[in-house]
Amino acid sequence: MAEAASKRDYTTVELRKNLGEALGRAHFQGDVVKILHHGRPYAGVVSDDDADFIEAMKTHGSDFSDLKKIILELVEDGKDLSTIVAELSSSPPQEKK
Repeated sequence: MAEAASKRDYTTVELRKNLGEALGRAHFQGDVVKILHHGRPYAGVVSDDDADFIEAMKTHGSDFSDLKKIILELVEDGKDLSTIVAELSSSPPQEKK
């Protein structure tokens, strides 16, 4: 079962066998652990901080639509979501024009 540890995605069966590892990767390493069901993306496991951020994005969706696009681009470029959130949290809020 070492194969599951070397990749970012888990099938639902692999997740059942490696739940502690997946939770640890999300919590301690800040990884986004994707769960596949019948070979397709189904859900994900993220840290509590990332979950809070995602919840804020959903709650204030229209306010954050441009920010969401920028963040997704940064993540695709390899930047860690926890780092992005930390940087945004430390920035002073800007007034709306």
